[in-house]
Amino acid sequence: PTLPGFTNNYFATNSYDTDYNKYDGKITWTPNGRTNVNVRLGYADSYEDSAPELPSVDGGINPIFQGRIWDSTVHSHSAAVTSTISNNMVVDGVFGFTRTDMLARPHTDDCWGEIMGIKNSCQPPRSRATAIPTINASSYRLSGGGEPPAYRDPQWSGAANFAWIKNAHNVKLGGEMKILHQNHYETQTPTFTFSGGRTALAPAGPNAFNAFPHFLLGG
Repeated sequence: PTLPGFTNNYFATNSYDTDYNKYDGKITWTPNGRTNVNVRLGYADSYEDSAPELPSVDGGINPIFQGRIWDSTVHSHSAAVTSTISNNMVVDGVFGFTRTDMLARPHTDDCWGEIMGIKNSCQPPRSRATAIPTINASSYRLSGGGEPPAYRDPQWSGAANFAWIKNAHNVKLGGEMKILHQNHYETQTPTFTFSGGRTALAPAGPNAFNAFPHFLLGG
């Protein structure tokens, strides 16, 4: 404990590191006096490291309250074409693609549920539920954190337009297309709560001080 008393008596500020990079490029091509093509390529990556809430006791990661690492990338690309077919006719189109990828994971690849004796906590090949289970003794939180979600959200969009001027008339036609995908993997680690019912002294009801020995008994 860093503060007096038996409740809300621990205060800690964990470290948080961020590394973010962004790259953009544009290419313009004019094959003739009537057509113009623009292509934009964009990419960004991000690495965020949220340290565990409890300090290390052996120089390594303290797994009791796990932090998380976020690995993220964003692809954002587009192309636009404008062509003047004649002095009264123009066509243009724009197309884009964006994909966001994010994986949050604990600092180690250990299956902490298995280490704590919870069988089948991490079932290969698709399960990423490697975080330590959440354990509560009444109002005391003893472990938890580090749940590993993964997101991949691609998006495609496009639009095309046609314009024609004839005397006093102006004719325009066009269309738009959007495709959105949402691919999310989310997992919730098991939660165990010990109320203190097995260690309370009757006829009094259980309290937080009974809950901790209840956790030690494991029943």
